[in-house]
Amino acid sequence: MNGVRRPALAAASAWLAAAVGVALVLAVFWPGFMSPDSAEQLDQARSGAWTSVHPPAMAWSWALTERLLPGPGGLFAVHTVLLWGALAWLATGLFRNSAARVAFVVVLGLAPPVLVTSVHLWKDVPMAGFALLALAALVHAGRCPPGRRRAVALAIAALALVLACAWRHNAIALVPPLAWWLAAQAGIAGRWRRLAAAAVLTAAVAVLAALPARHPSVAQRAVWPVTAVWDLAAVSIAEDAMRIPPDWRHPDLDLPTLAAAFTPWSNTSVFDTGQLLISLYNPPDPARHASLRAAWLAAWRDSPGAMAGHRLRLSALLFGLVPSARPVGLVLAPAMVQPRLGAPVAMPANVLRDRLVGALAWLAATPAFALWPYALAALLATLGRRRRHPLAWPLLASAATYCLPLPLLAPSAEFRYLLWPVLACLVALLLPARSASPPDRRPGGILDGQGGPGRSEVAGRHGRSSRPTEGDR
Repeated sequence: MNGVRRPALAAASAWLAAAVGVALVLAVFWPGFMSPDSAEQLDQARSGAWTSVHPPAMAWSWALTERLLPGPGGLFAVHTVLLWGALAWLATGLFRNSAARVAFVVVLGLAPPVLVTSVHLWKDVPMAGFALLALAALVHAGRCPPGRRRAVALAIAALALVLACAWRHNAIALVPPLAWWLAAQAGIAGRWRRLAAAAVLTAAVAVLAALPARHPSVAQRAVWPVTAVWDLAAVSIAEDAMRIPPDWRHPDLDLPTLAAAFTPWSNTSVFDTGQLLISLYNPPDPARHASLRAAWLAAWRDSPGAMAGHRLRLSALLFGLVPSARPVGLVLAPAMVQPRLGAPVAMPANVLRDRLVGALAWLAATPAFALWPYALAALLATLGRRRRHPLAWPLLASAATYCLPLPLLAPSAEFRYLLWPVLACLVALLLPARSASPPDRRPGGILDGQGGPGRSEVAGRHGRSSRPTEGDR
C-alpha cells in the first residue's frame, strides 16, 4: 500500500506546494500593487482603446478578468497561478523526490527578487511565467520517447515562447538558446542544422508574437523615442550643449531646466518639464523619427564617452552593481495607482503585508536585488559539476541573451526588467545532475534531452549492468 501511495504523493507534492504558495501570496498581497503602467493598462482594458505602448495581450486578458472580478485582483490571481503552476510542472520534470520538488517550488516562488516582482501587476510576471512553462515543457519532452507525447510537449514549449513574447516586447531576446534546445529535443542533428532550426523558430516566434500589436484595433505608438530623447538629454547635460533636435522640444527649453529634471535611473523625469515631445501620446511623423535617429547616432559618433558613460551608469544601477544608489521605488512599488476610468481600486489593510513590504524595502538596497550574485552562483555551480543537466547552458545562455540589449536600450533601472534572468539563474543553480526519471531507452532514444543512445543500450554493448548508480537515484 505504501508503494502505491509514495508515487502518488510525489506526483502531487509540487502541485500542493504551488497551491499553498498561491493561497499565501493572494492572501497577503491581494489585490496586487499597481504602478502607473499598470493603471494605464487597466484603463485600456476598461475602455477598449488599445495601444502598442504596452503589448495588448495583457490589456486583453485584463478585459476578460474585469468581467469576472473588476479591478486588479482577477488578473493578479491569474498571474500568480501561472507563475507557481509553471514552477510546479517544472519541478515534476526535474526531480523524483517529493521533498526536492517542494523545496524547488517554495524556494523559487518565495525568493525575494521573484516575490517582489510577482506581486505587482506588471507584464514581466506573465512573461516569466510563460518562459518557465516553456522550460517545463522542454524538460518533459526530454522524458518522452519519440512520438506523439514528445511532439505535444514541444508544441506546448513553442506556444509558451510565443505567449512570453506576446506579453513583453523584448522577450524575444530570451528565445534563441531555448529554441536551440527545442531543436535538439526535436531530434535535429548537427550543429549547423540545429542553429538554422533555432533561427527559423526564433523568427517564427517573433512574427507570431507581434501579431496582436498589429491588429487593426490597436493604435500604433513609438516606444523607442522616449529613451532616445533621454539619452540625448544626458549627453546635452554632460557637454553643456543641446543635442535634442528642435522638432522634439519646446523652443524655450534650456539646459538648466533639463538638468534639474534629469535623473540617471529613469527616462520619465525629463518629460516632467512639459517641454519635450512624448511619442507615446503624440505619434511623430517620419521626418521627426528621422531627425531623432540621426541625432542619436550622431551622439554615439561624436560624443561616445558621454553616451557610453550615461548608459554604463544606468547599467550599473540596473544590474545592481551599486544597489544602494538605486531608488527603492525601482525595485518595489507598494502602491495602488488609481486608473482614470471606472471604479477606484481599494487596497485592504493588511499588517503582515506591510511588515513584509518593510523588510523587502530594506533588502532592496542590498545585493539580494542584484543580478550578479545569482548569475555568479549559477555559473560557478554549473562549471563545478562533473555531470550537468543538459538544460543548464541553454538556460544560462537565455539569461545572457535577454540581458545583452539592456545596456543599450533599457529606459530605466527598474529591477523588474531582470525577473527572467534572475529566475533562469536560480533554476540553473538548483538543477539536478540529470532528469527526474529515465528517458527513452530504446535505440535512438533521448537521454535527458540530448540525442544519442540510452545508458542501458551502451551498457549492453560493453557487457556492463544497466542498474542505476547512486547519482541517478
